[in-house]
Amino acid sequence: MMPSSPRIIGVILVVVLALSFPTIATALSDTYTVEGVEIGATSTEGTFVGSGTGTSGDDAVWQAIVDHQPLSPSCYSNGGCEITGGTFALANGDVEAINGTFASGAITLVSQAPGCGIQVFSVLGTLTDVITPTSTGGTGTFAATLTHFRARFLGRCTTFFAKVSGTVSFDF
Repeated sequence: MMPSSPRIIGVILVVVLALSFPTIATALSDTYTVEGVEIGATSTEGTFVGSGTGTSGDDAVWQAIVDHQPLSPSCYSNGGCEITGGTFALANGDVEAINGTFASGAITLVSQAPGCGIQVFSVLGTLTDVITPTSTGGTGTFAATLTHFRARFLGRCTTFFAKVSGTVSFDF
């Protein structure tokens, strides 16, 4: 039986996408524009995968697992829902990797359509323990817009699709 864990699927997707890029030697960038989708979610964790382009011109694939307080109106009105942990991993076309850990941050509701409409969130996370092939102990920032596409299903408001876009920057 095939594993169905979103984390395993995400890792497989990142590896497949990384191996599909042409092998043009480029250095790891310190900032990437990123876009992606949410492939798994619970009330306290979101898993995202996507692609990006670095300031050095390198293409990359990435995965973020963001642990957080439950997304609820009670934390929306108190400065956002706290990011409590998680990981970030990026690999460029040369399969050079950047890995880090979410240390803090917040997910803040920016807008919500009436009823069970689209929700837009700001995600701002601080990364620590950033590791590259040539350095350790770096830091970073993940700053993105998360959009939940929602509709009523069986009497409940359900998110059917979520996308994310923004930047991730590093100091390593």
